[in-house]
Amino acid sequence: MRSVGACCGWDGGGRKPTLRRGLKALGPEVVQGIRFVCSDMWKPYLRVIVAEVSQALHVLDRFHITSHLNQAVDQVRRPESSRLRAAVSVTIISTLSLKNDLSARMV
Repeated sequence: MRSVGACCGWDGGGRKPTLRRGLKALGPEVVQGIRFVCSDMWKPYLRVIVAEVSQALHVLDRFHITSHLNQAVDQVRRPESSRLRAAVSVTIISTLSLKNDLSARMV
């Protein structure tokens, strides 16, 4: 199994026209025989793959999947962490106020 870049000897450079050019260099017989495509989630690549290699199973690479998941978790975690930290501070302050209030009454 080889990448389009390795087969054709070109440097991808992360551009949609380069991917189209690489697939064209392979020829229609080879492109129609491609069974699997692995890429990142860059939308221009996804569009080219759907248009030019639609018969292939498209596999998204693990690095980018993990990166997107971590970003999504972080977007939820930050505000939730701040909210919980604020709630704990209010609880501690309330508890201390109650303790001080009870101590004052006992004297």
